[in-house]
Amino acid sequence: MKKIGILTFHRACNYGAVLQCYALNKTLEQLGGSPTTIDYFPSYFRTRYYPTLEPFSIWHIKSWLRHKEIVELKETRNRKFEQFAEKELNLHPGTAHNLQELQEIIQNSGIRTWICGSDQVWNNTCANFDQAFFLYMDLPSGSEKYSYAASFAFKELPQDLSAEYRKRLENFKKISVREQSGIDIIRKLQLGEAYEHCDPALLLTASDWNKIASKVQDDSYILIYHVKKADLLLKKATELKKKTGLKIVYLSSNYYSYSTIYGKQFRKYRYTPVMESSPQDFISLFANAKYVITNSFHGTVFSILFHKNFWSQLHLTDGKVNERVKNLLDKVGITNRWIVDESTPLQENAIDWESVDRRVDSMRTQAKSYLSDIIQETFNN
Repeated sequence: MKKIGILTFHRACNYGAVLQCYALNKTLEQLGGSPTTIDYFPSYFRTRYYPTLEPFSIWHIKSWLRHKEIVELKETRNRKFEQFAEKELNLHPGTAHNLQELQEIIQNSGIRTWICGSDQVWNNTCANFDQAFFLYMDLPSGSEKYSYAASFAFKELPQDLSAEYRKRLENFKKISVREQSGIDIIRKLQLGEAYEHCDPALLLTASDWNKIASKVQDDSYILIYHVKKADLLLKKATELKKKTGLKIVYLSSNYYSYSTIYGKQFRKYRYTPVMESSPQDFISLFANAKYVITNSFHGTVFSILFHKNFWSQLHLTDGKVNERVKNLLDKVGITNRWIVDESTPLQENAIDWESVDRRVDSMRTQAKSYLSDIIQETFNN
């Protein structure tokens, strides 16, 4: 069967990045395709997600020992991500650590159909604005390029990069983006029609996700999952803890420090840190939480999939509206689930989950039709 090559952020030790890659692979398989994830693991990913132990100094032994604890914890977490990738992401043979190695793997792959996405693969501030995630390289003769739910993660294209974006995107056979703003950008670049499709994680049902979830947790906790600073989320979770008597479980892809896991912040809020969680644990934590408080796009996605009583932070730490989450909640018809500031009450207004599920099903149908067309074109290529 002809393979479909996927290029995305699968080596980022970030739950959303890894799980969206899994979902795209699984959906293509369900539709009769044969996907494979190109194992691109550039050095800047390793630098960002794999900490190094500082040289030992007797004058700073306390801080060195604390740093050692964090490094070891993160290494444990990272091994779980590596195991998940090797087991679940249909990795293509060979790992590329730079563009030259990636180019060689691609040329020798025999693959003629390529998909980049989802995630913020077209955000110039992510992944060093790497041309690989635009498939902007020499592909085997006869290759066709597609995107699926690729995100720019901004509304307005930086003017000084317009020409570069146009050059990188002009040879795609079909372009699929994750937000309406992405369609507007493609239109401004005069690159023809683009399609808006949901994040791959939404292509799978809660039942699909439960198949790979780890051992079921109890539901007597409030889950915090954050990708930006969590100060506001922690304050609101503490209010909810006082009201319900439930413990707070704390998870982040990014914020590894002695303060958050063992130190000052941990002692202040008295939560249970689960920072060593695997991608399978992440799914289980959402599936079994009583409440979820988040500022993450994928935290919101999994709250929706598992019908959680949840709240999302409206403004990010830079004061900007959390557009990706706002766009998603508008589409599925969920309102009054925003945390604006400390005075925002955590209203538990009922969510019409039947209506939400119908909207998500409609999004799935549109997306699967697009992916089915790619698979059919692969057979004909």
